[in-house]
Amino acid sequence: MGADGLHYPERKTNFKKLMMILHKVLAIAEIEAPAGAQGAFIPVGNVSDAFAALAKILGSAKLDVFIVDPYMDATLVMDFAGSAPEAIPFDC
Repeated sequence: MGADGLHYPERKTNFKKLMMILHKVLAIAEIEAPAGAQGAFIPVGNVSDAFAALAKILGSAKLDVFIVDPYMDATLVMDFAGSAPEAIPFDC
């Protein structure tokens, strides 16, 4: 598993490498995001802005929507799947 290296003396180094990879992937995703979604930052606790930003991003989907979030439940799908255009597949 990918997390196996976190239990050894090299744990800190492996964690830093993992974080560098995640930051690079996030940077690439932001560059490829629609102009209106680039640079979006939603502070903690600002629920209405978070909902509006998510609905805007989903509404701009052209091919499909694929969300990966280990904390997501059916609420997100029920509340936001309708924000994506009708012909766009929505998967989580």
